[in-house]
Amino acid sequence: MSSGKITFQDPTPGIPAVTIDVKDGMYEGSVPVGKKTVRIESFKLVDPAKNRMKGEMYEKKTEQNFLPAKYNTASTLSKEVVAGSNAFDFEVTSK
Repeated sequence: MSSGKITFQDPTPGIPAVTIDVKDGMYEGSVPVGKKTVRIESFKLVDPAKNRMKGEMYEKKTEQNFLPAKYNTASTLSKEVVAGSNAFDFEVTSK
């Protein structure tokens, strides 16, 4: 995936998620220590003719996540972030 976003969500209520941009297949950022649910999104521009919504604001190209729900809204991915340096590689497919 050349571009997109990776979100690290803490299961504890009240602790905000950290979202990091992916550029050229790489990402780097700071995430608090602890177990995190990982959500991955990558977007493509969608032609307005394929947009299910109607109206003036929907008549231009919009970004749409093209990765399956198993990587984002229904993610079962998780990682344990430890103190110091962490490196997590994720293999994703559009199917």
